[in-house]
Amino acid sequence: MFGSSIPVLDLITWGKRIGAPIYDLGGVSAGTAESGDPVAGISDFKRLFSKDVADIADDWILEPGGCRPEWRRRVSAGTAWIQRSRGRTRCCDYLAN
Repeated sequence: MFGSSIPVLDLITWGKRIGAPIYDLGGVSAGTAESGDPVAGISDFKRLFSKDVADIADDWILEPGGCRPEWRRRVSAGTAWIQRSRGRTRCCDYLAN
């Protein structure tokens, strides 16, 4: 039942043992359990340990589908060319003969 939390507990215990003043539980979402946020329960749990929440960084979401079609085509064509050219003889092999 608590299998995945045991390593976290070990890290917290180790941190306390070496005198760490804080342990970062990771990010929290802005939502609460009542807001319908899918990860709000985890965030609410983390807020039980401290009311202090520090903004460290923003979320960055990579959406590959948002690239321009021209760039996607070029990357695909370049990848295909590299794969095809791997089987070719190098030009310096011609010079050796």
